[in-house]
Amino acid sequence: MIELSYFLYGFTYVLSGLAMLYVAKTAFDFATPYKLNVQLTERDNPAIGVVLSGFLLGIISVLVGSFFGEGEGEIGFDGYLTDMGPTAFYGLIGIILLLVAGVINDKCILRNFSNNTEILEKQNVSVGVVIGAGYMGSGLIIAGGLQGSEDILSVPLAFIFGQLALVIFAVVYQKATAYDDQNELSTQQNLACGIAFGGNILAYSILLMKGLSMGDGELIELKDRLFHFSYYAVSGAVALPVLRLINDKLFLPNASLTDEIVKDKNTNASLIEATLAIAISILLIINL
Repeated sequence: MIELSYFLYGFTYVLSGLAMLYVAKTAFDFATPYKLNVQLTERDNPAIGVVLSGFLLGIISVLVGSFFGEGEGEIGFDGYLTDMGPTAFYGLIGIILLLVAGVINDKCILRNFSNNTEILEKQNVSVGVVIGAGYMGSGLIIAGGLQGSEDILSVPLAFIFGQLALVIFAVVYQKATAYDDQNELSTQQNLACGIAFGGNILAYSILLMKGLSMGDGELIELKDRLFHFSYYAVSGAVALPVLRLINDKLFLPNASLTDEIVKDKNTNASLIEATLAIAISILLIINL
């Protein structure tokens, strides 16, 4: 009976999570200049499907961040309300912050063209991948900010620092590549470029989440949190490009990554780059 009680109690969290996902989808639909159902089913727009999937995965990250560390109440209706009150509150804040992050990423990361034109008129999946990765990355940042927050003000403060670091990394990444990412994404609709770019955004966001969360969810003074965050932000920004070059030589020894992405538009090469970047970031948060 105890196992059944735990199962039923846990299932209520699953239902609550689904409800918040629906709220998030409704808020996303309201905030965008298009109707999701029209784009997804009537126009069969794959770019919108990729963007929405990235947004929902970002919301899942936020919900995990808000769920984690709760569960102090006893099993039962009163315990559920005790746990779910702050969880729902911070979850709603996370949804709002993720919508804000989408606007920031739109204006700062892919700033040379209109994202709406690309995904609505051109149905450009390459741009959709980067936008979706931005939502997932920002969701991880928000989840990290929810961990160990001393008060309500520390959540948006962590979001500001994390989002700023993500934008700077994305700009530097585009400067570091031997090709014009914006041109490849927009004019060429190069999916390989989008996968490589999006994978690196997601990889760096994992490091930022670790830097913001303090690892154990404990309450830490602001100056210590900033030092911890800066350590991961700077270390990741240095380590990821260096290890990327090393891994490219190991996993693609007879090919030029730039040629594979730009000339051949080889999604296999970009998937390897994205996978290695994410794998490296996971290894770094375990060992740094």
